[in-house]
Amino acid sequence: MHYSVNAPRRDERVKDGDEKVNTKEVIFEQALRIFSEKGFERATIEEIADQAGIAKGTFYYHFKSKSELFEFLLQQGTHILMDNTITALQKGGTVVERLEAVINELLSFFQDYQEFCRMIFSEILGPAAAPTRWEDIFKPDRQKYLLPVIELIREGQEQGIIRNISPQTALQAILGTISTIAMTQIFHGEHFDKMKVASQIREILFHGILVA
Repeated sequence: MHYSVNAPRRDERVKDGDEKVNTKEVIFEQALRIFSEKGFERATIEEIADQAGIAKGTFYYHFKSKSELFEFLLQQGTHILMDNTITALQKGGTVVERLEAVINELLSFFQDYQEFCRMIFSEILGPAAAPTRWEDIFKPDRQKYLLPVIELIREGQEQGIIRNISPQTALQAILGTISTIAMTQIFHGEHFDKMKVASQIREILFHGILVA
């Protein structure tokens, strides 16, 4: 089961008696917001429980620790990205069309799940991150996500569409370009225009930056 990775403000939560609230999902949503704002170290169980409107004991009923909760968040977010990317690839089309679908899907993920992306970049992928802490959790799912795209790049090379360079390097160039542009806008609070960014990224990746 996947939970939403967009956390509502506290005053937007379902009021008592309106409908049955999934306590674990509320914890998930509030923790995501707090982790994205403060980072793992500065976030506290007390604040997460308070913002979720639950007792601290209720938190421990669902999660043994702050680390377990963070791992849960990490797995949920990466599974959503992985599932959506695989679905996009399965729609078919030419190599270029499928590569464009991957680019669009990744940009959609950055646009729709900004708090999750901010949390991941700060704690794992960013320059101040300590990736070894979560590597055992993040790396296996990341590899599952990357492999189908690497195979797509190899397919393009076999067809003579993509240059004969390391597929892994090509993929890192794609991901690096997308994530750098997207995260710069997210961290600076700029308006994220997915269509405009997608067009610029396609132009850079498929045609380069030099005038022919």
